[in-house]
Amino acid sequence: MTVRIVGQPATLLSQSTLAITEEGTGAYSARLDRPPTGNVRIRATRSGGVIGVRTPGVSWAADLSLNFTTSTWNTAQTVKVNAPHDANTVDASTSITLAIV
Repeated sequence: MTVRIVGQPATLLSQSTLAITEEGTGAYSARLDRPPTGNVRIRATRSGGVIGVRTPGVSWAADLSLNFTTSTWNTAQTVKVNAPHDANTVDASTSITLAIV
């Protein structure tokens, strides 16, 4: 999986690539690189595959939002990623794009 970032201010990631085995989970965190002038919402959207993403306390989904404020911009938010079991034995990959919306 590759994570791409689109938009400003820049989003800092704990890592840009995850390798997750089938039925496994992984995680990365994101935060802003500087204080924003107002609230910032970052949308994390997958570009295919069957992975799910979530933040703590939220159900697995195909995409999610991370919300940063002028006081929480440098607090990292964790995104968990899962790779569910499927019927084939073929390795697969997908991408998650982070975009400021």
